[in-house]
Formats: sequence, structure tokens, C-alpha cells
Amino acid sequence: YLRSMSIVGSISGVIYNVSRTPPQTNAVAWGAVFIVVNTVQIIRLILERQEIKFTVEEAELFYKHFEPFGVEAKTFKELMHTLAHWKSYEAGQVIVADGKPLGKVLILVDGKATAHKIVPVEASLGMD
Repeated sequence: YLRSMSIVGSISGVIYNVSRTPPQTNAVAWGAVFIVVNTVQIIRLILERQEIKFTVEEAELFYKHFEPFGVEAKTFKELMHTLAHWKSYEAGQVIVADGKPLGKVLILVDGKATAHKIVPVEASLGMD
């Protein structure tokens, strides 16, 4: 409400300064700046307070795999909107071929997946 009152006050100031003889252009310009800044801030507040709506799949993924690690719902929704896409695979279908680079993150939401390596590779954890 305070920003709305500030806009009304700035509009009143602009009208007053325009109607003076001679018009006070500097005061009119500053009033216009305050009107624009407060309008932008009101729009940001409204958008920030909007309820975030998930699809059933997004909600399941968020609450199971992201929320426990402190990811905010708004951040998750932005990630889903800009970077993610859903993809389904049939049983037995190859998701990632051996030796092919994987340039994305895959999250298994439902079902089972098995990893097979054609050539055995030795791996160790820790420092030698």
C-alpha cells in the first residue's frame, strides 16, 4: 500500500510541477522516475507472491528429490521451465549408450534402470 500511496503522491507532484509557470521540468522528471520505480516494484511483489503450481509429476519430483536438499519451489519451477523436459522409455530401451558422452543430468522418476558396462573398468575411491 505504501508504494501505491507513493505513486499517487508522485502523480500529484508531477501535475503540480507541470502546472506551475514556468513548469519545473526537473521535479517532473524526478516524479516520473519515482512513479516508474514504484510501479516496477509493485509488479515484482505481485509476481513474487503468486502461488507456484506444479503438475502431479513435478510435485512428486520436487518433494521427493529437491525439497529435502533445500531447493526452493520457485527455483525448482524455473529449472523445470527453462532446462528440463520429461522423457519416457520403454522397458529394455537403452537410455545412455556405453562410451557416449552424456551432456545432461538424468533423473529416474519412476521405474527401474540398470547400468551395464561392456568393458570392465577398475575404480577406486580415496587417495593413494
